Amino acid sequence: MTKRFLTPQDIPLSLWDGDNLLSLPPPLRHAYCKILKMKGLLEEVRNAPSQGSKGSIGGPSQEDTDQHFAHRFDGSCARVELAILDPKNELNGASDYFVRTFSGGRVRLLDIPCGSGAASATLLTTVAELRRQNIIPREPLDVFLTGGDISDEARGNVELIFNELQQSLRDQGIFVKVSLHRWDIFNPVSTTDFLAKWLQDTPDCNKSFLLIANFSGLLGADKNLKKAEERLGEVFRWVERRKFTVVWIEPPMKAAKKMDEWFKKISQLTRWLYKPAEQSDQLTSAAKFAHPLRDSHPKVRLRIVRLEDHTSHEDETRNLG
Repeated sequence: MTKRFLTPQDIPLSLWDGDNLLSLPPPLRHAYCKILKMKGLLEEVRNAPSQGSKGSIGGPSQEDTDQHFAHRFDGSCARVELAILDPKNELNGASDYFVRTFSGGRVRLLDIPCGSGAASATLLTTVAELRRQNIIPREPLDVFLTGGDISDEARGNVELIFNELQQSLRDQGIFVKVSLHRWDIFNPVSTTDFLAKWLQDTPDCNKSFLLIANFSGLLGADKNLKKAEERLGEVFRWVERRKFTVVWIEPPMKAAKKMDEWFKKISQLTRWLYKPAEQSDQLTSAAKFAHPLRDSHPKVRLRIVRLEDHTSHEDETRNLG
């Protein structure tokens, strides 16, 4: 394996204690706690059992969104942070996909389903913390973030989160424009409209990144993946024409594993290559993280899938050679 851009030895103690404990980036941790307090959820989270709560997988209602935000948001953040940092060197270079794309320049970031913003907020605050600690260069970075989700309440949380994070991101040379739209994965008109709005939201960019996280809770239920296949295929047909880097992060649940067949089908129908690990079709990792409000260290697990456009991969290989 070639040397990583971000080696485990480079990861600062503010994010990883060097043993088995992640910490959420400080600005993200502070923003999360502030919004919990604003919503009257702070004491509920603080007094929850130390082993945590399963909570809701999310949904269109206020109650579903609040329960997900209170009891699952922090774990979703830790899962994405684990993928970016890969402190145990278990993800076959996946960290490079994040660090390379967000090192600088103009980046269109498509976050679906965006939920309450855990994935994109963690990605950008982790990059900001690596910049603050002088681990990666502090080149100007303009990010045009487009998020799609069916829940109005969840998209409202994204706005709250990024309103709190904007200054700390700017301090590290990261400038984010956020555009949020209602998106129903099972509705063809909604999907086409969302993708059209995404193109309107993103001016000329030299890099593109599709981040999909924590989708298997919905897609793994009641044959929803089968119902969503055509719409997901439409998403990939749109992004394949724009040389996207694609990373899909899920907890290692049965539903996520079942999605392998869909990834292989996408490889057959489009230019996207399904990139399994060398010895297994699963790239997994696990670590504990410091809960932002309780003196507890829940464990987070992930499974990551990387999809590559083979034409851009071939171009990159020629350039490196």
